[in-house]
Amino acid sequence: MKSLHNPSNIQRCINETPYWLQAAGVPGFSVALIERRRTSAVHCFGSTQSVGGMPVTEATIFQAASLSKQALLYAVLQTIAAGKLDLDRPLTRYMETPLSEPEADLEHITARHVLTHTTGWPNWPDKDTPLKPVRPLGQWGYSGMGFVYLQQALESIWREPAVQLTRRLVLDPLGMGTSSFIWQDVYEKTAVLGHDHSGDPLEAQHPDAVNGASSLLTTAWEFALLLEAYLTPAMQEQHPGVYTSQVAIDIRLGWSLGWGTAGEVLWQWGHNDGFKAFAALAPKRELGVVTLTNGACGQRINREWVNAWLEIDLPAFYFKMVSL
Repeated sequence: MKSLHNPSNIQRCINETPYWLQAAGVPGFSVALIERRRTSAVHCFGSTQSVGGMPVTEATIFQAASLSKQALLYAVLQTIAAGKLDLDRPLTRYMETPLSEPEADLEHITARHVLTHTTGWPNWPDKDTPLKPVRPLGQWGYSGMGFVYLQQALESIWREPAVQLTRRLVLDPLGMGTSSFIWQDVYEKTAVLGHDHSGDPLEAQHPDAVNGASSLLTTAWEFALLLEAYLTPAMQEQHPGVYTSQVAIDIRLGWSLGWGTAGEVLWQWGHNDGFKAFAALAPKRELGVVTLTNGACGQRINREWVNAWLEIDLPAFYFKMVSL
């Protein structure tokens, strides 16, 4: 489909991306552009790894990193729509076997706290350290651990392992057939390798268990199908809290039920070792974009494409956690 939006801005990005990749030490990049609530273009650049790689194509698999949270959010919303989850009921009440974390304040943690990153928990607790709050309940503080806990609640609610419920509620209905929260053997031929800040390849990572906060493996094309779902009028009408800020981060940024907010734009960054990703939606303008890279400096390229497509200087790229 021919893009009708931002032709000059996007042509500049197309022309400049090979240089940006080389300058940043990022081997590969893929971006999907959404307008009028439908994917209008997918652009691919570079290679799957710095030495001996294959060209990146629309079928190339990247680590989505924290964009995984938007996929788990979709499963949460389907669970709410089915009448099986109350945003304000403590998640421990849904657990078949309640977790034993005496310092974690579990009796008060709800799905709303997790989705707005107000559990009070750290992003990830130190290994062998008990899970406990590092800030007051209700105060914003990014926590991937909260999403793991929410994933466990979904497993109890549906009486189904996360690998099955994510496929049944999210991946299969949306047509994300090659995406997965765990490693698939076919990825040996289609997946990129991550690279560090110097552009050197890192050891391959093959997740064998679902981590709803970070383990999604996908393509830009398929992740765009998820973004299309968030742009539908039905989704916006049924779950308005997803589209409006629920808690402030600073004077320009906030967090909704599952997304960062910057005015009318929703956003989420992704950062796994050797991978940087970004997704953004402008629901009122029916626009969306997802960018996937296999380099630690990938946000530099992501920023150029996201800002060009949305025609803004998105303040999220100045946020301290979105490392360029």
